[in-house]
Order: sequence, then structure tokens, then C-alpha cells
Amino acid sequence: MLRLIPDHLWTDAGHGLQWVFFHNEVDSPAGIVERHNCPALSAEEAVRGGMVLFDTPYARGHYQQSTLWEVLSVEPLSINESIMCLGCGLHGFITNNMWEPIE
Repeated sequence: MLRLIPDHLWTDAGHGLQWVFFHNEVDSPAGIVERHNCPALSAEEAVRGGMVLFDTPYARGHYQQSTLWEVLSVEPLSINESIMCLGCGLHGFITNNMWEPIE
């Protein structure tokens, strides 16, 4: 899926993380897809990504078993709750469109 999204649509958040909005039939935006280089993967699969669902009434009704992120601001993007890659341990927040790593 990550390779299907054209490169020019991704926002570079710094520290090797990029993100792009996704939409559903109700929410615009409904969340983001993030991607980063993950050292836990082989060279052929070096990019890993994840989906961040925004906390909306639609998401609460349809994704009850999923973690939902509070949107503090859409432009620039700031979300509450950290994002963590379970493969490589990349961990941080998106604030003002930028990745703020947790060391």
C-alpha cells in the first residue's frame, strides 16, 4: 500500500518519518498513514508503515477495538498520543507537522 501513494503526497516530518492523510466516507481527514525506514526489516522491505485513526464519532462507532488519536490541529498536524513502531522501537509524536522523537 505504501508504494501506491505517490511520493509528492507525503509530508516529510523529519527524522526519517513521512505521513499522508487518508479519508473515509464521513471524515476528512480520517487519519494518517505513516512510513519510515525500519532497521528491523530486510533491505528489500526497508520501509514500514502504520495507520493512525483519528478519534471521531465515526471511528468510535466502527473501530471499537482500535487505538484512536486525538487531533489537536489538522493544519499543521498535531496529534495526541505517541506513535510507536513495534518492529524497531521508533517512538514519538507528530506536532506542528514534525516528528518529535522520544529518546
